[in-house]
Amino acid sequence: MRWGPPDPERVIVICHAGVFGGLTLALRPFGLTPADLPRWAFYAWDRSGTGATRGASALAPGNPWHVEEAAALWKRAASEGAPTGWLSFSGGCVAPLLALAET
Repeated sequence: MRWGPPDPERVIVICHAGVFGGLTLALRPFGLTPADLPRWAFYAWDRSGTGATRGASALAPGNPWHVEEAAALWKRAASEGAPTGWLSFSGGCVAPLLALAET
């Protein structure tokens, strides 16, 4: 899911660490909302089998399908042409780090 202007100043890909995904969870520890950063775009990534797409898959970070998802989302976000980064914490960092190593 993407939030933000069509021509962002920055792009942030948010990856949650546990079983509840979404933009609010990832920004909440920093006391921010999307309205606080109106020129930034955000991609909220709900890893398969977790959060809103809760399913039978294991939550273990670094599952190959999570790494593939992370790599695809990173490419999509970076294609906007603005400086792009990840926002995550705890085990949510594993798949993005492995994906960056592959791209």
